[in-house]
Amino acid sequence: MRAKSIIDIAKDISEGLARNVVAGEVNGVMHDLRDEIESDCELNLITLKDKEALSVIRHSASHVLAEAVKRVFPDAKACYRTKHCGRIFTMILTMSLSQRRS
Repeated sequence: MRAKSIIDIAKDISEGLARNVVAGEVNGVMHDLRDEIESDCELNLITLKDKEALSVIRHSASHVLAEAVKRVFPDAKACYRTKHCGRIFTMILTMSLSQRRS
């Protein structure tokens, strides 16, 4: 078997599925759509209709937010923690009021 990304596997099944898939669960472990499958496995494609989709989207959004903040405030620190009720995302900004951007 040659390696193939999760998104490419979804496209091989259907373009509609590929448009709605947000992640892949490989042998019970969540993976990014760009991750490649290199051997036989159990693959579950997570779509927008699945209960796991919201968690995946929130996780991705927190990374996008962190990148945006770091572009504006390069010294900002990002901290990700997982709690029983979901993920907690914290940004630490150190600056004086005179440095604040308007």
